Amino acid sequence: VQDFKDVVMLAWKTGCKGITLYRDGSKNAQPLNTKLTDDGAVKDLGDLSYAALLDYARDAQAKLASEHKPAERRRIMGIRSGHTHLAQIDGV
Repeated sequence: VQDFKDVVMLAWKTGCKGITLYRDGSKNAQPLNTKLTDDGAVKDLGDLSYAALLDYARDAQAKLASEHKPAERRRIMGIRSGHTHLAQIDGV
């Protein structure tokens, strides 16, 4: 609990517009991993230096870019009809 309080206070003091905090293992589909597996060995991300984390992120981003092609835009054919609804809030 104290770690969460410290993070929220630091975000407020530094003027951060938004933060997201996850507790490790709190969800089945966890959006954030705190450990790396490399050749069967588990590494804690907290033990890596900033430069090592940056290198890892760049390598992962390059790997994803090479494996996946960007989505193609499909234009919708035809004309759509729409409705406009009048709304008033406090007389405006």
